[in-house]
Amino acid sequence: MEKVYMYEGFKKYLNEISSPTHEDFIALCAMYHPGTLEKIPHYIARKQGKEPIEYIHPVVEKYLKETYRVLVYKKQIISLFQEIANFTTKECNELCTKICQLMQSTLIWEYHKKFVNQGVLNGYDEQILEHIWYFIERNAIYIGSKAETEANLLRRLER
Repeated sequence: MEKVYMYEGFKKYLNEISSPTHEDFIALCAMYHPGTLEKIPHYIARKQGKEPIEYIHPVVEKYLKETYRVLVYKKQIISLFQEIANFTTKECNELCTKICQLMQSTLIWEYHKKFVNQGVLNGYDEQILEHIWYFIERNAIYIGSKAETEANLLRRLER
């Protein structure tokens, strides 16, 4: 662990989790940087049952249960967009790039409309869709790929 992150703060967070799993380690590493650091206490509190986990809809639970309703990975967003609104992988990647980098554009607005309209056609409640969109938009800042996080960890361990 010393080779991966030599930050006392990271070790502190890791020690707060009793019996951390491989998944916990990867999630903490993915969140341990500016922009997402404030998510870690929620992750830990929810894992330990100290903070309630409330899902907006069962589809959100399906993709965020692994991380205790904390949006950690780009794949979680992609899965939600694809299941709810039939987005293509290309559309998901374009949208994730814009949202995750806090870019405001007409593209985001067009995808928002598509997300809501297609989601309604797929049987989702419009108000729930708006909540899901807002949740993603608010929490997707600076998130990345789970595989990329694991690869970075392996590279650091090899040094």
